[in-house]
Amino acid sequence: MADVTTCSGCGATIRWVLTIGGARLPLDPDPHPDGNVVPVEVDGKRRAKVLTGPEMPAEETAWRAHFTTCPKSAHFRRRKAAATPKCRYCETPLDAWLVEQGENRHVNCGPVLLREAVQTSPAGSSGEAGPVGDTLDLGGGEW
Repeated sequence: MADVTTCSGCGATIRWVLTIGGARLPLDPDPHPDGNVVPVEVDGKRRAKVLTGPEMPAEETAWRAHFTTCPKSAHFRRRKAAATPKCRYCETPLDAWLVEQGENRHVNCGPVLLREAVQTSPAGSSGEAGPVGDTLDLGGGEW
């Protein structure tokens, strides 16, 4: 379940495990009374389950995620966050495909605010719907 190695930030011994979701998670090498990571069997494979809320405290032997004890953990979080391109409008991460296309925003994010869209719509600033003939013509035909 675990590969033992050294943390590149602080030099401590760590164990890498795979979580139930398939993510790699560094653990301190020894069990700890305050640990919240326990080994579980999933489809015949050993995985790590992170206990939360009502599952705490752990009733069996548990380990702590290394980022809770590593003095350099903030460095790793900042480095990962800085490496992920974000949308210039909503500031959430962009999909890799959008980045490859040279985009700096999500398809539905943009400079048009809802207030501006309403003011420039056929309804105008009154908020009333305009006649059907005044709506955007999509060229007829079936979709």
